[in-house]
Amino acid sequence: MTELKEGFTSFGQWLSTAIQEQIDKSTSPLLKRIEQLEACTDEYVPSKTALKLTGIKSLTTLRSERERKDSLLKTTGLGRAIRYSRASCIAFCESKILYRNQRSLLGRANTPTL
Repeated sequence: MTELKEGFTSFGQWLSTAIQEQIDKSTSPLLKRIEQLEACTDEYVPSKTALKLTGIKSLTTLRSERERKDSLLKTTGLGRAIRYSRASCIAFCESKILYRNQRSLLGRANTPTL
């Protein structure tokens, strides 16, 4: 009876490995294409567009966020104009949404701030 059980276990492991290999083989070209598309669309945008992408309301807040040491915002300077990486603006916005969701799950979303 144990030989039969061992046979099913090894077959299950083999089947699981075979399925995972097929999934990896199928998704690999898609992941490469996504990386290529992301590289093509990462452009630097002006402050007005960065405000819309990040969800920040004022230029002063945007400026203070970019000057923080651990900021997600990537910037470059073109003369006096500061440009923001579109991908970093989106990542910043997503990180704030995730933070808000975590707070609401913990029951801290409706707590008053002083």
